[in-house]
Amino acid sequence: NRNHKKSPEFDLSLWLPDDDEDDDDEDDGNAAAVELSEDSLSRIVESKHDGGVKCSVSSVGEVYVNPSGRRSQTFRIRYENAEDGGVLPFEDAKAMHGELYDAIPEVFPGAECR
Repeated sequence: NRNHKKSPEFDLSLWLPDDDEDDDDEDDGNAAAVELSEDSLSRIVESKHDGGVKCSVSSVGEVYVNPSGRRSQTFRIRYENAEDGGVLPFEDAKAMHGELYDAIPEVFPGAECR
């Protein structure tokens, strides 16, 4: 709802990286890869906006495993003004959510937005 009185929230559904994707190759250059978590998702957005944005991220439901064995998880992300906890304009939050969506494959190798 664009005429909200609460901070905007958006869902982000991801195909998760395979658990064993990097098990066979210990020195593959991904030692610094970030673990996909609620905290790491919020840090991505907050770091791009110099502390002016606060993100609250929570998991929605359980990890889903489809018949082929591929795993997926949905996260709900709330965007707020970091300085006063106030409401961000809907369009600003939507743009930040788009930036997060675009960053997922780069920051979390093997993860894909659904």
